[in-house]
Amino acid sequence: MDEEDIVIDHLQNVISTLDTRARKMTGYADGRKMKKRTHWDELNIIVEKFLKGEAKRVVLIPGLRGTGKTTLLFQLYEHHKDRLEPGNIIFLECDRITEVINTTLSRVLKVYEEKFLGCDLESLDEKVIVMVDEAHYQQGWAPIIKSFSDRSRDILFIVTGSSSLSFETTSDLVRRSSMKKLFPLSFSEFILLKRHMSKGDEVRVSSDLTENLYRLCFGGVSSDEGKTLLHNCAVEYRKKYLPTVGNMRVEMEDYLLRGNFPFTILADEVDVYEDLFALSKRVIREDLPQFSNLSSRSIEKVISILRIVACSSREVSLQTISESVRDISPHTVSEIFKVLEKAGMIYILEPFGTTAKKVVSKSPRYHFSSPNIQATFRWLTGKLDKKSKNMGELLETAVADTLHRISATQKGIGGCWHDHKKNGADFIVDLNNGKRTVIETGWGAKNTGQILKSLERVDGDYGLVISDSSEKHVQRTVNGRTVDIYFVPKELFILL
Repeated sequence: MDEEDIVIDHLQNVISTLDTRARKMTGYADGRKMKKRTHWDELNIIVEKFLKGEAKRVVLIPGLRGTGKTTLLFQLYEHHKDRLEPGNIIFLECDRITEVINTTLSRVLKVYEEKFLGCDLESLDEKVIVMVDEAHYQQGWAPIIKSFSDRSRDILFIVTGSSSLSFETTSDLVRRSSMKKLFPLSFSEFILLKRHMSKGDEVRVSSDLTENLYRLCFGGVSSDEGKTLLHNCAVEYRKKYLPTVGNMRVEMEDYLLRGNFPFTILADEVDVYEDLFALSKRVIREDLPQFSNLSSRSIEKVISILRIVACSSREVSLQTISESVRDISPHTVSEIFKVLEKAGMIYILEPFGTTAKKVVSKSPRYHFSSPNIQATFRWLTGKLDKKSKNMGELLETAVADTLHRISATQKGIGGCWHDHKKNGADFIVDLNNGKRTVIETGWGAKNTGQILKSLERVDGDYGLVISDSSEKHVQRTVNGRTVDIYFVPKELFILL
């Protein structure tokens, strides 16, 4: 059997099994349909516009494994399949193309064009949607997608892959595409999906609450407006949202320990951490080699490095990691962290003062992109519990993830650092409106001590204390100026 026949057989199998696979991927065992993530609305709008001839012809969905990218594709397939001609919406998995039929994405698309569409793309007179899953398994996927999409306004490519997808995309393709990164579940998504899975009902955060909360925390508002926003957010939270959720402290613990991924929400503790460890190993052993030049020996050290970071309460130096892991240089450790960030496993938070004009010789802080993955490595070493110190560190990771997500999706944050000075706050955030805020987090009660030290050092405009406290507003004098400090209950902030 020649290569073309193998590809034809593969495509015939894909098309004939799509309905069955989509039904299984988008439903529960009892027949109910899965709740869609918030990304669904944005993606569905793009598809609707494409069907009307208005949208861009390439959608890129990078994200960490396990966040639900494949499920989203199948949900889009189920929703739109009856609006296209049979065979005009197809699902291609690049890991299978590479590893099972041992060919290229370009070859598969060419056979699909010639044998299934039956005409050149330039001659298309009906809409076609091509879903490409795990694109990072194919070297040079971006120019392939570009070359095929350029040939017709009637073909839409929806492409998923690891978080590195955004780095691998060519500048030409970026201009022609929409980028919709899929993050681990936010707290509000977790509550929504958990209630739907377990009880079949819905608990949604009102857009007014999240918009006002965002303005309070990152809008750089006046003192009077800030006090009003804090009060209004707290009242709406207590009166409209909290009664429908129940014990918020228990839900927050559940979220930090196992609620960042759709497949872990209702799983038993052992299954959660075994599955997340398996996911981490797949990212390390399968994804990292796809877009890095790390040697196999270096990749073997990654799990040990992540264990050290997960169990460290503060920044840890490259030298310390190198000495702890052994047989690996600080330079290689640094390169590993850069690749892990590219893969979406961690975020690197530089010390404040690291700019083109001023560099401080202090260690970055490495935050996991999910507190659940951090919890997994602690669980593996027997260091996971629900004590205040442990939960506080997982909360700090969740806040770091929230800041990163806001920076990527709402563009309100211009830069984020950590205060490397002793007794400093957790985060220093520059906003695109010219304001600078300092953020301190804590599972238990916190005072203004660390916030004030950092506000003075970095000339901040206001501070946020995210902790186990009631909403409160205080004013303090810092460097001769009056600054506002808002105490935002952690259960409220995490709804962002």
